[in-house]
Order: sequence, then C-alpha cells, then structure tokens
Amino acid sequence: GQEFDYSMTEIARGAGVGWSSFTNIFQKLIEKDIIISTRVIGNAKLFKLNKNNLFVQKIIKLDLELTKIETNKQFSKNLVKA
Repeated sequence: GQEFDYSMTEIARGAGVGWSSFTNIFQKLIEKDIIISTRVIGNAKLFKLNKNNLFVQKIIKLDLELTKIETNKQFSKNLVKA
C-alpha cells in the first residue's frame, strides 16, 4: 500500500509493532523524511512513505528484488513437481 496514507495506529498495527515501541521510533522516521504527513481527517493525522527519499527508494528496490527472487524459486519448484 505504498500509494495510500495511514494513521499512526494503522502503521503500528501493520508493522506488527507495539504502540510504545512504535511511538519511540515514529518521530525519527518523520525527522529523517522517511514518512511524511499527507492530511488530517478529524483528529487523525495520516502519513505515507516519502518515495522521494533516497533511502525509501532503495528499500523499495530491495523489496522488489527479494520478491522477484522468491517468486522465481517458487515458480521453479512448481515446474519440477508438474
């Protein structure tokens, strides 16, 4: 969901991180421009990945490469079984 924005609660839940641990690191993510604020709905501030940040771009590229490697492994296993 890189294109969507999320509340702090949704980010913490999606990351599988406890609230207190998450709040300790969240401000650092904002300061380093890894996460940016997008809008406010009621009392909730929404955030998303800053895809203009070089670090975020590299993490996304790494994720795509790892996914490609694992997909190819699974595809190869299925070809051998058939």
